[in-house]
Amino acid sequence: MRKWLPFLAIIIIVSAISYSYLSSKETSINTEQTREIRLENGKSLALIPEEANLPVSKDEQKIVLSDLGMDCMSCHYAVQSTLKQTDGVKDSFVNLKQNRATVVYDPKTVSLEEIRKRITEIGFRVGNVKEVAQ
Repeated sequence: MRKWLPFLAIIIIVSAISYSYLSSKETSINTEQTREIRLENGKSLALIPEEANLPVSKDEQKIVLSDLGMDCMSCHYAVQSTLKQTDGVKDSFVNLKQNRATVVYDPKTVSLEEIRKRITEIGFRVGNVKEVAQ
């Protein structure tokens, strides 16, 4: 064990230096839809969350289900798995931090009420439903 201590110390020091260097070189601005990183050279990068990039065809609808009652990664996995196994759900993105799921579905195959029912059957709730304009 003692022979690994110098290597472990080096890894910790390098990690701390890297973190302090990176955090001093950028500032972040978070909004609901984008995250902007401003670099020291004055340039900025806009990062768009995956949920905003879910493609929607003309026959599909995109909704955001919020206030699901998720507390942990197991909750996230349960909701994500249930959505993926639901016929008619074409794509989904579950955001644990914001406690919501963005869902693209075919209303001819599955109804919003069926999606809501599937989530509540596994012990979660659907507080709000917002339809996303295409």
